[in-house]
Amino acid sequence: GVLYAGPPELHEPPYFFERWHDGDREIQRRFHGYVQHLCHTEKALIPEPPTTYLRVACKHSDSASPITVYRELDEERSEVRKVEVFADGRIGYAEARGSTWYAPTALDDRPVPELADIASNPEFEPSEITRLEFEVIWDKALTAEESAG
Repeated sequence: GVLYAGPPELHEPPYFFERWHDGDREIQRRFHGYVQHLCHTEKALIPEPPTTYLRVACKHSDSASPITVYRELDEERSEVRKVEVFADGRIGYAEARGSTWYAPTALDDRPVPELADIASNPEFEPSEITRLEFEVIWDKALTAEESAG
């Protein structure tokens, strides 16, 4: 005479949730697996916002300015993360949570121009890169900060 309301995957064995509250490891493992599957399924339904990754080589003689800038841009072309590589080997990074303490890297507060607009300046050589290429340089920047500290 007991009625349970819940997903069919958790109807068996009988008294599933009672057993979960009693600390049954197998039931807890199954419940955890069900919740993980549900979360991954839901996340897969949410479209990823469009993201653009850029690398801009800078042709100048100013030693205080970066020679290469990597940017992760959101759908409005605002910077999400940035990595700057300097001629002396420093690698600075910036994101919303902060930036490196030893390099003057900061996120711009204005949207980044389109690739063609950047390329119209002879001092810059922009190119679109993959997320993987950006993640590699991002990891390098984080590692550089750890070794600088």
